[in-house]
Amino acid sequence: LLLLMLLLTWSQPTHATAAAAAAGGDDSTLPFSSEGAEPADPAWIHSVLQWRAAVLSRLSLPADIDFAFTQPQSQSQSQSQSQHTMHGNSVFGDDDSDDVDDDRAACLAAVDALFPPSGNGSRNVTELGWIFLDSVGKPGAGLLRQPSSLHMDGSWAECSMLQGQGRYCLAEMYAKPPINRRLSAFPAVYWGGCVPAACSESVVAAWLANVTSANTTTDLFSRVEVYCAADEKWTSGSIAAVIICSVLGLLVVVGSSWDLIERQRRSRASGQQGGAGAAAAAINAGADDEDSSSSSPLLPPGSSAGAGAIGKSANANANASGYGSGGVLDMVRDLQSYGSFVGSGGGSSSNGGGGGGANSSFDGKPLTSMAGGLNESGLSYGDDSYDTDYADPSLPRWLRLLRSVLLLFSLPRNYPDLVTISRPQRNIGFFDGMRVLSMVWVMCGHSWLWFYRGSPQNMSDMIDLGQRFTYQLVVNTQYAIDTFFFLSGFLVCHSVYAKLERKRAIKWREFYLHRYLRLTASYAFVMMLFVLLLPFFGRGPMWFRVQGRDSEGCELTPKSACGCHKYWWANLLYIQNLYPGGADSDACMSWTWYLANDMQFFYVSPLILLTLYRRPRLGLAVWSLFLAAVVIIPFSLAYSHDLAANSDGLPSGLGSGASEHEVTAMIYHKPYCRMAPYLMGIFAAYLNRRRRLDGMLMGLTGWRVWVGHAAAAGMMFLCVFVMNGSSGRLAHFDFGRMGNAVWIAFSRLLWGAALAWLTLAVLSGRTRWLSSFLSAPYWLPLSRLTYCTYLVHPLALDVFFGSLRSPLYYQDSLGAYVLLGNLFFSYLCAAAVWVSIEAPIQHLARLLETR
Repeated sequence: LLLLMLLLTWSQPTHATAAAAAAGGDDSTLPFSSEGAEPADPAWIHSVLQWRAAVLSRLSLPADIDFAFTQPQSQSQSQSQSQHTMHGNSVFGDDDSDDVDDDRAACLAAVDALFPPSGNGSRNVTELGWIFLDSVGKPGAGLLRQPSSLHMDGSWAECSMLQGQGRYCLAEMYAKPPINRRLSAFPAVYWGGCVPAACSESVVAAWLANVTSANTTTDLFSRVEVYCAADEKWTSGSIAAVIICSVLGLLVVVGSSWDLIERQRRSRASGQQGGAGAAAAAINAGADDEDSSSSSPLLPPGSSAGAGAIGKSANANANASGYGSGGVLDMVRDLQSYGSFVGSGGGSSSNGGGGGGANSSFDGKPLTSMAGGLNESGLSYGDDSYDTDYADPSLPRWLRLLRSVLLLFSLPRNYPDLVTISRPQRNIGFFDGMRVLSMVWVMCGHSWLWFYRGSPQNMSDMIDLGQRFTYQLVVNTQYAIDTFFFLSGFLVCHSVYAKLERKRAIKWREFYLHRYLRLTASYAFVMMLFVLLLPFFGRGPMWFRVQGRDSEGCELTPKSACGCHKYWWANLLYIQNLYPGGADSDACMSWTWYLANDMQFFYVSPLILLTLYRRPRLGLAVWSLFLAAVVIIPFSLAYSHDLAANSDGLPSGLGSGASEHEVTAMIYHKPYCRMAPYLMGIFAAYLNRRRRLDGMLMGLTGWRVWVGHAAAAGMMFLCVFVMNGSSGRLAHFDFGRMGNAVWIAFSRLLWGAALAWLTLAVLSGRTRWLSSFLSAPYWLPLSRLTYCTYLVHPLALDVFFGSLRSPLYYQDSLGAYVLLGNLFFSYLCAAAVWVSIEAPIQHLARLLETR
């Protein structure tokens, strides 16, 4: 992470090659120009400022408060406009004065109260009126360095001091034609200020759109959108969300208190009994001997998560719970009877029964072990958390049941499961490091993406970032998602085969239902926070981007949850990438398209897995058909629409001109275009579980292994720094229609193949240096939080950028601090969701299975 920040900070821009210019500026998905940021047209800037002056003079406001660099209007023109302002509604349109609606009439009356007509064609300014005028945005310095984001945002803070007499409004105006075609989706001008509270957004928009001057709004802007700040209103949904969160918090408090009281009573009751230390020592000694004689080939070199660790964990939990003399033996017996020490094979972990906890990747429970490549929580073993036999048998049955439910939410039991660094037996440890680093990569890309959405004052400097070679790491975070797909495919194949090899039948109804419940509990909770409660978490001139998530008027604004009020059910069915599709107006938690793809891959995986296991040749044929489909389909789409071979196909300007949103809906979010890494993960796990790994890699030693590493690294380098990205990438020549389509079709397959090689090399013991780094114990707690972090990190970004009082001025050090802050708060919020939602659901599922 530190290396990434240093590279971003110190790397100097590189210039586009002549080949790029000859190719017509083959640019990337994010808005970077191959030539860098071009200076703005001074004539266009002058026209905008002249239009601004016309808007103010239309109200006949005193000229000395208008700081625009334009000539004052004549007395006759000012007087004429004043008469229109006082006696008609031409300020807002061309309708006859008799037809002025109530909103316009109320707004005009409020304007007259602030700026009463003086009778000579001008207006007086009241003391309150000066505050309104002072809050109106004015042009600053450096206008020619802002080719697409002329900021005149005004003062939201000054307007908020008026306590209901005024409201802050921000107008976003899109240039016509766009100043920079790469930035046509961003407003060209931001103009804000305080308006009377009686003026609605539609009235202000009409006022801006109907100014009569030499350069009308129609000539300058393709559209004008006005958003006025407003306090979020409580609805029945938001009240229900608060009640749910309160009940959840109460469960955590009561469950934790109950747990602590029980522990205290047990400690007092058994504190004077002896022999606990000897019993614990005997168990640990026997467990260590057993562990030394059996090791899993999946464990990284030098790691140990077998029965010795379990015995020590049991001893620690027993002492903490106050079992006293013989308490450890009693606890082990009770836990074994309920499956806490039992693998899915039925024996204890010290006897080779599988050694998996509720989330061990390879404990033979595909229902609880897999929540996709993002989520492999790996709950610790040896806990006495969820067995009702420890309750007083004299208690009524309902009270014992209530105790079991409350203890699911106990922080003294869930928090240690999160922070423990002991791994389940037969867990692939180096996947923990891969998962955490991929999550950091995703958050890095999203942090910079939110900078663009916030439209910084120096957008031109952000455009220049695209010329940096190292910045391709930020642009190409799509490959981090492909890494998650690979991990998901590998883990689901491995867990299913582990169960089949132990001759255990798979209950397919539970196979699907359990996974759905595991993923959906946290997902639905975060969606509730996102839609119903997040709008209450901040205020500011840009907060309108967070508000109004479930209102019918949301469709015209590119917010992250515009479609939640209509299509929340599509998210909970994991079909949002197929219906309603990739349009911003229909997106609900748009970043969760990954979850839909992963769930859809999971749905069809048994067709491949069972045929591979029972009839390998037929299974390989089925696998090959899937792989061929996910290569041919994106090739066909890319070729037919003439998409460019960078960032999944922003048109180079030489082809059909498909928009970025069309490309996203067409290729980026679709399962039939993203499944290649998942299939490569299944194939790698198949080779490993079918014992073909040693035979394939037996002859690869010494320099041959390093050749394989170099090939894998070369494929990754090709994907990230050569073919995909912004203007700083290495390949700046036109590949032609066929070449672009071929790369789009095979790029994800190459990435999955590189990951497959590295995984198989680690599992065969030929890459110990990589395994020791990625399987280090410090990755494990963060790895457990990956799924929840993926869900909540955009909320943290929304709160930060939406609450800004003024646009940021981007610089690399600020970007690094935003990334670090997002990492900290996202993982902190993810930990809260994990201990209160995910861990209780996982433990409840384990209890139901074992009983």
